[in-house]
Amino acid sequence: MRIMAVDDEFLALEDFEDTCRSLGITDEIVKFSNPLDALEYVAKNKVDIAFLDIEMPVIKGIELAKRIKALSKNTRIILVFFCFILSLLNLII
Repeated sequence: MRIMAVDDEFLALEDFEDTCRSLGITDEIVKFSNPLDALEYVAKNKVDIAFLDIEMPVIKGIELAKRIKALSKNTRIILVFFCFILSLLNLII
């Protein structure tokens, strides 16, 4: 399974990957701080799940989700505030 995370804050992406790894998730995780780079990646690669930050300066998460779905109908989209999801995942550990 390939997981993609998109957030304009690099540290949030690093924390997301670290948290996934600490939960035993060994799937491929690709990270992008620029939504346009993420779109380019989706156009060329299969992505199973995309975690998208809702608030980003270049493209908002909802618009990015629509564009990803136009490129890849089978990609599951999860819109999050990364700081919230990281806090939630840390409670589980």
